[in-house]
Amino acid sequence: MVIVKVPEIDKVMIQNDFLMNYGKRIAQIRKSRGITQVKLAELMDVEQPTVARWETGRRDPGVGTMYDLAKVLGVEASAFFIDDTQVPLGPKLFVKGSAIAGVWVNNWQWPEQEWRSFTGRADEGSDISMRFGLRLDGDGFDLIYPPGTILEFRAHYGNADIPAGKKILIVREREDGMFEASVRELAIDTQGARYAIGRSSNPSYMPIKVDQDEPGIVETVIAAVAIQSVKPE
Repeated sequence: MVIVKVPEIDKVMIQNDFLMNYGKRIAQIRKSRGITQVKLAELMDVEQPTVARWETGRRDPGVGTMYDLAKVLGVEASAFFIDDTQVPLGPKLFVKGSAIAGVWVNNWQWPEQEWRSFTGRADEGSDISMRFGLRLDGDGFDLIYPPGTILEFRAHYGNADIPAGKKILIVREREDGMFEASVRELAIDTQGARYAIGRSSNPSYMPIKVDQDEPGIVETVIAAVAIQSVKPE
């Protein structure tokens, strides 16, 4: 048997390359899940500069930390060593309820124990706390989506413009304190008025004027915008 001794300088180079590649994968996976370095540091109970050193290869996180990172980021530990040419995985998200497109539904959110996981969109940069899935039931969007399709939504806050054609989750609060939800497509007329319309073979689904006052309704808001559809097989 021939024993080949690796020069010390080569050992250092190998270790540095390993840490740089490992750190690069940490950064890639973190970003794909919409998590900032500050947030990851909070989840790992370390300071933000520590996360930065892991990602740049200037600090070895150690085996135990590697498994803790994998758990926090929702991946197998082996994901940190996959070649960079692999297609990035999206974050683990949850289908939190169901909606009948074009119909107002009261109990559209399921109890947490009934949530089901799915893989979110990999190139979406928003925080995962703002992202969730809903299952489409009924025929309100049957010209585009079959029943059972999962729409991934990003929560919508403030007065940011939403382009026409986007699929939206509309939520309205009733005077009795109950909330109703519906999934529609946003349409904007030449006067700038916003309507929520269906894409259905059923002609009974009428457009909803988003900004119009309705009897018994306190407020109607666009609560979320769809960013991905996952169709059933």
